[in-house]
Amino acid sequence: MGEFSPTIKNTGRPFAGTGDRAIARLEAGEVFPFEAGANNELQLVVENPAKQPLAGRVDIQSSFSSVTIEGVDVSVEAEITQSYPIAVHLIQAVDQPIDFVLETSETILSRGVSLSPRTVLERDESRRPKVQLELGVELAASGTISRNEDQLLVDITVNDSNIQPAQALLSLVFGLSVLTRKNG
Repeated sequence: MGEFSPTIKNTGRPFAGTGDRAIARLEAGEVFPFEAGANNELQLVVENPAKQPLAGRVDIQSSFSSVTIEGVDVSVEAEITQSYPIAVHLIQAVDQPIDFVLETSETILSRGVSLSPRTVLERDESRRPKVQLELGVELAASGTISRNEDQLLVDITVNDSNIQPAQALLSLVFGLSVLTRKNG
């Protein structure tokens, strides 16, 4: 049997070297617009597992100069986790992933975050987003996707002469009902 090393409860991380050090991490909310002038918010979460309070500065850097973000002075009581809202402003639109890096003291471990812009789907004449599935160079299916209250509606036309839906498999995997119709 190998040597035993104590770990931090519920993490699997070794206690030695990290168990008594604070951990700061950035988290994003649900929506993070990448358009020019967008005002966004990140959460700086600071975990302090030590037996004494922690105070210090956490500076945040962005991979784009057109993204303004400021650091924050943190003060976290012993054995507490605390969140701080961080305002992020995009001066210009960004079409590539943005990396946010934390700069802290040696006593605070840090983890930044990388955020990617969402893909914006083209819309059809009824304003529903269009989707296409290509297999190789051939268009296999095309249609639209939309939302009806708490349901996701997908209307797809499959380019196949003998469509065989796998209703049981779809129902098991996605927990949904499948309505199929044949044209012609």
